[in-house]
Amino acid sequence: MQADGDDLRVFQDGVEVDRWLNGINTTDTHVIVNVDMPASATVTLATAIGSTDTVTQVDVDKTDANADQFSNFPTSGRLIIDASLGSTDTEEFTYTAKGENSTAYYFTIEDRSVRNTSGYAHAVGANVRFLPFDFTLVYGSSDASAPVTDDTRKPLQDLTSRNWSYSYTYFYDEQGTRPGSWKKLPRKVSNQLLTESLLYTSTDDAGDTDPATALGMKAATYESGGVWLGDTVNQGWVLSIPDGFDNITPAGAQNQSSTSRPSAFFSGYSDLPFPQPAFYTVPAQSATDYSTWSTWSSTSKDVTVNRLVDRITWRQKGSITGSTDESAKVELSSMTITTVNYPHVTIRDEPAAVNNNNLDFKLSNATTGESLRIIYPLTLNEKLTIDTNPDFPNAKVNGQIVNGAVELSSIRTAWLKLNPGSNTIGFDTNLAVATNITITIKWRDRLNFL
Repeated sequence: MQADGDDLRVFQDGVEVDRWLNGINTTDTHVIVNVDMPASATVTLATAIGSTDTVTQVDVDKTDANADQFSNFPTSGRLIIDASLGSTDTEEFTYTAKGENSTAYYFTIEDRSVRNTSGYAHAVGANVRFLPFDFTLVYGSSDASAPVTDDTRKPLQDLTSRNWSYSYTYFYDEQGTRPGSWKKLPRKVSNQLLTESLLYTSTDDAGDTDPATALGMKAATYESGGVWLGDTVNQGWVLSIPDGFDNITPAGAQNQSSTSRPSAFFSGYSDLPFPQPAFYTVPAQSATDYSTWSTWSSTSKDVTVNRLVDRITWRQKGSITGSTDESAKVELSSMTITTVNYPHVTIRDEPAAVNNNNLDFKLSNATTGESLRIIYPLTLNEKLTIDTNPDFPNAKVNGQIVNGAVELSSIRTAWLKLNPGSNTIGFDTNLAVATNITITIKWRDRLNFL
């Protein structure tokens, strides 16, 4: 691979996706992609499997714990069976259905040892896991340039973040398309028309920036009819963390002009029927620092986080009073969040260099002028099946439908129709040697009855 990683491509279920690199060509290289991960689903094996057994069904223990997890498995897909995460006995299976009988939950197996995994002996009690996605890393082109990425969907977390730890120095984008973005909470103030209280997104309230370099909150008195009035505010920001979290380490700055200030604090939010206590409350500014910016920070939370809490709020709540123009500003400028129940990724050994092929071909019908293009990473001797059945067209590899890898030459309901009579089918590929690939075309004749 190139030292700068320009040739590195990531495919999710056969479709190339945006990727961002951090620490490339070091011992801490990370490849970042955006994925909506489903809830994890893991059950335990009820019947042992031999390394050479022909497997048509995988049985799962019929327990209450497995019942909850079993419902998270889709009706078809892929399974991983292993003794523990990252163990050397990891084997992948494809299944076409699931069900239950009087003694077990079960999966109907289509194939075992798929995608370059080997057959292993799996003992009773082994883990049976749902595998939601197939990611393939493709590289090795010495003259490839870096792919064009859509940075409007680049994670807002710093790229130094990891699945188990989110680091923030940017927080919010106006378009709301970047994952990991904080959102504005509904704002409550004393007078919506005259209020001077607001949210802002730059450090030291120096004008709004996008993406936000700070999550700022300002409470201020306001003037009405020549009289200064206090304001009572409840405003702030919220971040959703579906994986859950157990610690926060925030830091920022504040600037208050008098002793009067609303409270500024972090708390949790969830669908629980009771309020969550504050994780951390920012202490009041020292009187010697009034009307200047001074920093605050916390290395840990003040209370234990309920495991069901999946949102963090950064809020300013309370009243500010005064007979002149008074304000209390507080902002978050950096934060690290330790997550729990985060997704894991298993990196398998790469095949031999000769197997590392990114197949790119076009199948065309010169008679109709239509074509379809397939871009998919295939290993040696792996089979790609394209079914152009107009009722349910699909491309499939190892039992997995990869329709996203198909690019059609026009918008239509059928893939590569055949005209009655003779059709000229063309095949163009990026492979240098034509004998590298075998293509078999089958069709079903239409029967006409008079």
